[in-house]
Amino acid sequence: MANDKNLVKKQTTLGRVGKRKLRPIEKHLATAFSQAPLGLVISQINGTVIHVNNAYGHLTGYSLNELINNRFEFVIHPDDQRYYEHHLSELIRSRPGSPVIHLRCLHKQGHQIWVKLHTTILEPETDQIQSLFSIVEEVTQEVTQRDEQQKLVALVDNGLDFMTIADWEGRVTYMNEAGRRLVGLDNARLVDKKIADFYTPEHYRQIQELALPTLLSQGHWTGRVEVRHFITGETIPCQASAIRIDDPHSGKPIGRGFTLRDLRAELAAQEMQRKLLTLVDNSIELMSILEMDGKNSYINKAGIAMLGFDNAQQVQQTPISQLHAPEHFDLVERQVLPSVMNTGRWSGEMLVRHLKTGEIFPVFNNTIRIDDPHDGQPIAVGAVMRDRRPELLAQRALEESELFSRNVFHHSPVAKVVFVGEEMVVRTVNEKMLTLLGTATSIIGKPFKEAMPTLLASSFAQPLDQVFTTGETNYQPEVRIQLGGSAQAEWGYYDCIYKALRNTAGETYGVIVTASEVTGQVLARQKVEETEAALQEAIELAQLGTWQIELATGSIEYSPRLRAWYGLDSDEPLTQPKSVAAIRPTDLPRIQQALSKAMIPGSSGLYDIEYTVDADLTGQERILRAKGKAYFTAEGIAYRLSGTVQDITEQRNVQLALEQQVQQRTEELEAINEELAANNEELIAASEDVMRANQRLEEANHLLIRSNQNLEQFAYIASHDLQEPLRKVQQFGDLLINRYGSELGEGRSHLERMQVAASRMSRLIKDLLAFSRISTQPAPTDPVALSQVILNALDNLAVAIKEAKAEIIVAELPMVPGDALQLEQLFQNLISNALKFSRTDNLDRNQPPRIIVRTHQVLASDLPALLKPTRLARIYQCIEVMDNGIGFDEKYRDRIFQVFQRLHGKNEFAGTGIGLAICQKVVTNHGGAITATSKPGQGATFSVYLPI
Repeated sequence: MANDKNLVKKQTTLGRVGKRKLRPIEKHLATAFSQAPLGLVISQINGTVIHVNNAYGHLTGYSLNELINNRFEFVIHPDDQRYYEHHLSELIRSRPGSPVIHLRCLHKQGHQIWVKLHTTILEPETDQIQSLFSIVEEVTQEVTQRDEQQKLVALVDNGLDFMTIADWEGRVTYMNEAGRRLVGLDNARLVDKKIADFYTPEHYRQIQELALPTLLSQGHWTGRVEVRHFITGETIPCQASAIRIDDPHSGKPIGRGFTLRDLRAELAAQEMQRKLLTLVDNSIELMSILEMDGKNSYINKAGIAMLGFDNAQQVQQTPISQLHAPEHFDLVERQVLPSVMNTGRWSGEMLVRHLKTGEIFPVFNNTIRIDDPHDGQPIAVGAVMRDRRPELLAQRALEESELFSRNVFHHSPVAKVVFVGEEMVVRTVNEKMLTLLGTATSIIGKPFKEAMPTLLASSFAQPLDQVFTTGETNYQPEVRIQLGGSAQAEWGYYDCIYKALRNTAGETYGVIVTASEVTGQVLARQKVEETEAALQEAIELAQLGTWQIELATGSIEYSPRLRAWYGLDSDEPLTQPKSVAAIRPTDLPRIQQALSKAMIPGSSGLYDIEYTVDADLTGQERILRAKGKAYFTAEGIAYRLSGTVQDITEQRNVQLALEQQVQQRTEELEAINEELAANNEELIAASEDVMRANQRLEEANHLLIRSNQNLEQFAYIASHDLQEPLRKVQQFGDLLINRYGSELGEGRSHLERMQVAASRMSRLIKDLLAFSRISTQPAPTDPVALSQVILNALDNLAVAIKEAKAEIIVAELPMVPGDALQLEQLFQNLISNALKFSRTDNLDRNQPPRIIVRTHQVLASDLPALLKPTRLARIYQCIEVMDNGIGFDEKYRDRIFQVFQRLHGKNEFAGTGIGLAICQKVVTNHGGAITATSKPGQGATFSVYLPI
């Protein structure tokens, strides 16, 4: 301490002095030091404080005695002490400098204060540092304000809404990050921007007329605006809020502040909400909302229809109790509502009642609780109901058709196989897949690696484990598979679909693979690729040039050959002037006119023109022919022109020579034409004779049509009018046999023969009546299920089938266009014909009649040579009726379809000879054809061809 006192005595600056008497100047300095408004501190080089004033004590909260002889650093915040030490060492090292620094100090009461510190080195004449003089000024309020301002700026700059400030003339002086991002600007591009730049001229004019007067008069304005994105040009709808910024001194407006909120997401949400409401209102399931007071507040269209409401108003007036079956209303009260209130949802099956019909039917109900988003209290109950009646009917139909489904799998035209378990054990496989792999059903029950070892390394096997593990469906197009069972290696292409099989718990237990052959499509595509390559070779062989113009960008492309014809370098960029520089100027207007015509919307887009290339730029004059086509967008706007160019110089030279020869030949032919003119006069006279013959032929056709109509009318009237006297003959014959049969003697046999003849005549009249009723006009084109037609025909022939003990086999039949009644008569006659001509010896050998009905499609090019359908079509449906009867000689094939034509005696086989004629007439009305194939004793096959 003694040393410190001696050091103080030697100081030349103000400090604590000894007991010597102070001089007047020193007194004044001491008074000024003590009463200075800023904190003043004199400290030794080691930091010990040797003198402070009252302002510094007040600043730190310590007394002068607590500060003197203590280190200056003890009031500095711990986090800033290293900073102060570094500053002090730099100050001592540089000496002349005296920078001002800001740091934190701790007040005696513990709170933090900010100070501005200016330290000066006090040096005597010896240049030895003796002490430090520091001026300390509190700047806590300034720093706090600066921090708050920085926080405010950071808050605004990082805000989610567009914020900007502009002067009153509209020049933008500030824009936050969200604003720059919204309109696509950065700080560099923001310079010199005005408010008007953010709007279209029309929209900005509306803002000037509506918003600015309100802003000027009231100081604020809100409304809807639309700003544009400076990069994409997109128009962005926003909700705007503007304030007027006034001068704090004069109160005059000096600027404007804007806040914009992007409404795209909100408008999209509103649109999504509208779509969602539309989706709900048009859902096929009942959707409703029930208020807590038990009243229906909303129900969609499906619910109104399902429950029998007349309109939405009736929904509000109907208690919920009337919609449930009486025995299920207690379920709602005791289980559904308590469960929804406690757990938030309830799902299960219940019974509801139709308001109009009173029908009770099951529904699957999924009910949820709807809570207030603010306080979480329940405000309503939402319910979704699915009518289970269709589902139950479908389930019953599914159970009834399980066998049918298995048959569909095994006889599917698409190859299918089912694997189960991690080892991919083959559970089932259809015939198509067995044929594809060239294997047998013995692979069932074997793992994939044993059942199909040749496919282990192929792309067919790769997705199996992935689909089994993830459960996601995998599609593998154009998988190349070697076909099995062939003597030579053959390959096919298949689109393979791998679908996971799940049990009722949703767990994957297997994979079903479906392979659809696309070999034809793949080979066709490869053919197209080969064709494109061949086309390019053809272009080269034909020595054609190619060109293309992109109308949107104006870019022009010429092939190397065309560039050479135009005298252009191979790598020279093409511009519009350069692309036509070599063309003769007189041809340019025609070329431009042809191009404009090709680009007209709705035109064919074709471009074809000849022009000449001058020799000035190319070194050789050429006559070129350009062909091309314009390509249009969906809106009909041309976006591209492309085509080829051919050098036809030699062709035109040859053509010129030919024209000269033609001129010579023309003169020679004029003389020949004079001779031909005379011959033409003779031909005209002959043509008049032909015209008169055609007129006579047309009159004969009309007479023939009228005759056919009269014949049909006569057949109908005659057969109809003959029914009545014939019935009387039969009735009186039966009466004579019943009453006087025992007295007639031999007359009874004559009478019975008369009855047989009358019965045969009755059948003949009925068949004739049926034949006349079938219209010769084309049959309707309504779709008809042939399966139902055959069932109806078999039902009509049930007695005859049972008596003959016949076996009827009907394959799956398609839909065809036509008339159901006529088609039923067609197949009833064919099946009846097969029953009638069955072999009698079959019954003796326990071989009953066997009739097969099957179908397949036939291309028009594959029809039998002599078969002529009455309506042309690309594909015909062939329906065959096959029997094992007595058959016939095919030389009578055309005869059997004629009216009253028989191949056997009436005593041997009953019939009128009209049934097959009716068949032919029905097929003719349907635009098709009918034929038959047979051999005596080997059955017959009747083939009906119908256009589809």
